Amino acid sequence: MEIIDRWMFGDQPDKLAEKVLKGTKTATCGLYDGWVPPEAEKNIIMNSKGEDVCMIETYAYRIMKYCEMTDKLARAEGEKNLKEWQDIHKRFFSSELGISEEDFDENTLILYYEFRLIEKYI
Repeated sequence: MEIIDRWMFGDQPDKLAEKVLKGTKTATCGLYDGWVPPEAEKNIIMNSKGEDVCMIETYAYRIMKYCEMTDKLARAEGEKNLKEWQDIHKRFFSSELGISEEDFDENTLILYYEFRLIEKYI
């Protein structure tokens, strides 16, 4: 039996889940902790109320430094441009690491993954 994880996006789960439904968010990233999920992993994305919104399937992963993000990859995450992505993620990752934004190391490794929407529930 396949186990499918359920989770919500960062600190704006409703906004980001809506972007997935609209097709403007086809990638996400997180701090790299040494683990890479299996290929073709399926996940259920939830909203802030814990309701299932959709199912996604990841098809590509890359481990990269925060400073290696490009405008194209940032747009796939649903951001307007690289600058917006940097502002949002520097704050978010610093919070996750328990450090100030000034202490954030732009060589910090992130796990970037691309996904496709395979089922909508809302």
